[in-house]
Amino acid sequence: MQASRQQNRRRHARTSVAYRVQLQPINPPAEGAGPVMRTGFSRDVSKGGIGVLVDYPCQLSSRFLVSFEHDEEGLNRVISRVGSVVWITPRTPQGQCQLGIRFTDDAEDE
Repeated sequence: MQASRQQNRRRHARTSVAYRVQLQPINPPAEGAGPVMRTGFSRDVSKGGIGVLVDYPCQLSSRFLVSFEHDEEGLNRVISRVGSVVWITPRTPQGQCQLGIRFTDDAEDE
Protein backbone atom coordinates (compact mmCIF):
# COMPACT_ATOMS: atom_id res chain seq x y z
CA MET A 1 0.00 0.00 0.00
CA GLN A 2 2.79 2.44 0.93
CA ALA A 3 4.66 1.82 -2.38
CA SER A 4 1.56 2.36 -4.53
CA ARG A 5 0.73 5.56 -2.63
CA GLN A 6 4.30 6.79 -3.26
CA GLN A 7 4.09 5.93 -6.98
CA ASN A 8 0.79 7.81 -7.30
CA ARG A 9 2.47 10.96 -5.94
CA ARG A 10 5.05 10.94 -8.74
CA ARG A 11 4.51 13.48 -11.49
CA HIS A 12 7.06 11.96 -13.89
CA ALA A 13 7.58 8.40 -15.11
CA ARG A 14 10.76 6.75 -13.84
CA THR A 15 13.18 4.70 -15.91
CA SER A 16 15.39 2.01 -14.37
CA VAL A 17 19.01 2.85 -15.23
CA ALA A 18 22.45 2.19 -13.78
CA TYR A 19 24.57 5.32 -14.16
CA ARG A 20 27.65 6.27 -12.14
CA VAL A 21 26.46 9.42 -10.34
CA GLN A 22 28.60 12.20 -8.89
CA LEU A 23 27.18 14.09 -5.91
CA GLN A 24 28.77 17.46 -5.11
CA PRO A 25 27.48 18.85 -1.79
CA ILE A 26 25.95 22.32 -1.89
CA ASN A 27 26.45 24.27 1.35
CA PRO A 28 28.37 21.52 3.18
CA PRO A 29 28.52 21.63 7.00
CA ALA A 30 30.96 24.20 8.39
CA GLU A 31 32.99 21.60 10.29
CA GLY A 32 33.92 19.81 7.04
CA ALA A 33 37.02 20.55 5.02
CA GLY A 34 34.90 21.87 2.17
CA PRO A 35 32.87 20.29 -0.59
CA VAL A 36 33.71 16.65 -1.22
CA MET A 37 32.68 14.92 -4.43
CA ARG A 38 30.94 11.62 -3.68
CA THR A 39 29.82 8.89 -6.05
CA GLY A 40 26.99 6.42 -6.19
CA PHE A 41 24.97 4.46 -8.73
CA SER A 42 21.52 5.34 -9.96
CA ARG A 43 18.61 2.95 -9.60
CA ASP A 44 16.10 5.00 -11.54
CA VAL A 45 15.71 8.51 -12.93
CA SER A 46 12.93 10.81 -14.11
CA LYS A 47 12.53 14.48 -14.98
CA GLY A 48 11.70 15.08 -11.33
CA GLY A 49 14.40 13.14 -9.51
CA ILE A 50 16.77 10.21 -9.17
CA GLY A 51 17.25 7.24 -6.87
CA VAL A 52 20.93 6.75 -5.96
CA LEU A 53 22.56 3.84 -4.13
CA VAL A 54 25.43 5.06 -1.90
CA ASP A 55 27.74 3.59 0.74
CA TYR A 56 28.15 6.66 2.96
CA PRO A 57 25.87 8.49 5.39
CA CYS A 58 23.65 11.31 4.24
CA GLN A 59 20.94 13.44 5.86
CA LEU A 60 17.47 14.40 4.72
CA SER A 61 17.34 17.80 3.00
CA SER A 62 21.03 17.58 1.99
CA ARG A 63 21.50 19.45 -1.29
CA PHE A 64 23.72 18.24 -4.11
CA LEU A 65 24.77 19.03 -7.63
CA VAL A 66 23.93 15.66 -9.22
CA SER A 67 25.87 14.78 -12.39
CA PHE A 68 25.84 11.68 -14.60
CA GLU A 69 26.52 10.68 -18.19
CA HIS A 70 23.47 9.84 -20.24
CA ASP A 71 23.66 7.97 -23.53
CA GLU A 72 21.06 9.41 -25.88
CA GLU A 73 20.89 8.13 -29.46
CA GLY A 74 24.54 7.02 -29.35
CA LEU A 75 25.81 10.32 -27.94
CA ASN A 76 27.06 10.72 -24.37
CA ARG A 77 26.12 13.91 -22.60
CA VAL A 78 26.58 14.98 -19.03
CA ILE A 79 23.40 15.84 -17.15
CA SER A 80 23.85 18.11 -14.11
CA ARG A 81 20.94 18.99 -11.86
CA VAL A 82 20.54 20.47 -8.38
CA GLY A 83 18.59 18.25 -6.02
CA SER A 84 17.62 17.68 -2.41
CA VAL A 85 17.41 14.37 -0.50
CA VAL A 86 13.74 13.70 0.28
CA TRP A 87 13.98 10.11 1.53
CA ILE A 88 16.61 7.58 2.62
CA THR A 89 16.31 3.80 2.97
CA PRO A 90 17.87 2.09 6.00
CA ARG A 91 21.45 0.87 5.52
CA THR A 92 21.80 -2.71 4.31
CA PRO A 93 24.17 -5.23 5.95
CA GLN A 94 26.64 -4.24 3.19
CA GLY A 95 26.47 -0.64 4.43
CA GLN A 96 24.53 0.78 1.49
CA CYS A 97 21.43 2.93 1.48
CA GLN A 98 19.32 4.47 -1.25
CA LEU A 99 18.71 8.21 -1.52
CA GLY A 100 15.64 9.67 -3.15
CA ILE A 101 16.76 12.99 -4.62
CA ARG A 102 14.19 15.45 -5.94
CA PHE A 103 15.52 17.85 -8.55
CA THR A 104 14.94 21.40 -7.37
CA ASP A 105 16.15 23.35 -10.39
CA ASP A 106 13.90 24.16 -13.33
CA ALA A 107 15.66 22.25 -16.12
CA GLU A 108 12.57 20.79 -17.79
CA ASP A 109 14.44 19.90 -20.99
CA GLU A 110 16.69 17.28 -19.32
